[in-house]
Amino acid sequence: MKIQSMAVMFIIIILPISMIFASYTGTRVQTLSLQASYDSKLNNATYDAIKAFQLNTINSATSDLTNSKMRDLKAAVNTFFTSVASHFGMSGYDKNALQEYVPALVFTLYDGYYIYSPYANVWDEETIQKTNNYEQSGSEATYHGKQPNESGKETLYGLKPYIYYSCRYKNSSCDVVITYSLDSYVTIKGLVNNQPIDEKGYLLTAAKNTTGNVTYRDFTIENQEMQEMVAIDGNIEGPYSYQKIRGVKHYYDPATREVFEVFNGKKVPTPEIDVTDFENNMGSDAVNYYNAAIQFRNKILSIPVLKDLRVSDAIDESGVPLTDVFGNSTDLIFGELNSSTKNIEDEDSVFNNHRMAVIRYSIERNLSIAIANYNNASGAQSEINFQMPKLKDYEWDKLYSNIGMISFLQGLNIGGKIYNGYSVISNNKNEEFIAEDSFYVLTADGVYHRIKDSDLQENTLAGAKVILNVDFEVKKTETSSGATRYYYLYENAFGCYQSVVNQNGILSGSIHDVVKRNSRLASLYYTALGRERYTMNRIEVWH
Repeated sequence: MKIQSMAVMFIIIILPISMIFASYTGTRVQTLSLQASYDSKLNNATYDAIKAFQLNTINSATSDLTNSKMRDLKAAVNTFFTSVASHFGMSGYDKNALQEYVPALVFTLYDGYYIYSPYANVWDEETIQKTNNYEQSGSEATYHGKQPNESGKETLYGLKPYIYYSCRYKNSSCDVVITYSLDSYVTIKGLVNNQPIDEKGYLLTAAKNTTGNVTYRDFTIENQEMQEMVAIDGNIEGPYSYQKIRGVKHYYDPATREVFEVFNGKKVPTPEIDVTDFENNMGSDAVNYYNAAIQFRNKILSIPVLKDLRVSDAIDESGVPLTDVFGNSTDLIFGELNSSTKNIEDEDSVFNNHRMAVIRYSIERNLSIAIANYNNASGAQSEINFQMPKLKDYEWDKLYSNIGMISFLQGLNIGGKIYNGYSVISNNKNEEFIAEDSFYVLTADGVYHRIKDSDLQENTLAGAKVILNVDFEVKKTETSSGATRYYYLYENAFGCYQSVVNQNGILSGSIHDVVKRNSRLASLYYTALGRERYTMNRIEVWH
């Protein structure tokens, strides 16, 4: 065969293959590029939603109340869908249309989480019997108003009831439910030796009280009075000394010996609070926190059945052992409470590892159910099978250490495949949870630094205070004329350019490793951590 003929045959065979391969490669590149773009847009929308929740809670005097919190979460949901529509160029679509591609949103909070997803509003017999709009006549019910649909239920989108990070444990001596949190706070309810038990508190091993000297990790905890500016009727006053009582700041005017709170920019006197007690306990919240933790630790240790509770005692709501989830470990859940080598609050303790496993199991299980229910409830997109993706370990670490949000966007055609994406965003600037990294150090020169700023030395901490990071966020109030005025709780305070603005010069290692090199910083930090956690409406305080 002549070489010309072979060349022609080669072109006839290879050229189409090359063209097909080039087209496939181009399509794949375009698909991957589009997927990366969608991932970025979904991350931005999720960030917008969690940021909206942060801003609403910071500027709300009632953010710790359930109804107010649900209002803020619903606002975050609306922000998410608005942002998705904007980022994806779908501004012509309303939330109802976008919901077809979002099987669930999850808001992980301090001791549980909300899932936003479709649910069935069921008209069951019990509800019918209890409704005043029904009149029973023989075996039939006459309804004076809107009739339920033929299936007896309707599909709605909304926040499902709050789900706690809880697990049930049962052995021959006890049957209890333990609710965990993002830190070492637990609630224990159930039966121990057939006797009811209801205990709650922070589990700390490293706290000690020796003849009135309270220490944590061998660093002294101090009484420290806190002061800040206050907006009243649009005027910025102060600074006033304050204490948090059940999560709400109460201020003290030494001139009149008056205790008051500020609600919606108005001064509200609190005569029910004993002024003398308030004055005597000024600045003692941190000491009270560690003393309460010591008492709770001793309480748990005094109940042998509870002290000896094991990971292998975990069961589900049907009584089936959860050994396939948590393993068949005989490790004691509270074993480190009586250990001289490890603290129960340490990241690698048995308690902490089990706590994280319970949080993960609860979210994965209920989220899988929510997405499965979405598949059953979806209409126009019913040909798409929505699935629960497998979150990576570093993404779970975000949810273990801060409040966060998980969003899902699935079912969009991006050319070579169907887009199934998710985003996990956490937030450490909020008043829902006091994380270990939720603090700045305000030095005497009016500059606030990150805790691990390399410039913080013993000689720079004279007159310094460690303050919650949200207290440096801008606040807003309304003047008597209705104008909006912005202000700061700490006037003339500026963020350190190195550690806060540029985020450089940050020492490596955990916060505990960093602060123990500087005894003054350690005392300030652990005092602030105890003060803020004590006043988060979880401990029965002296008031």
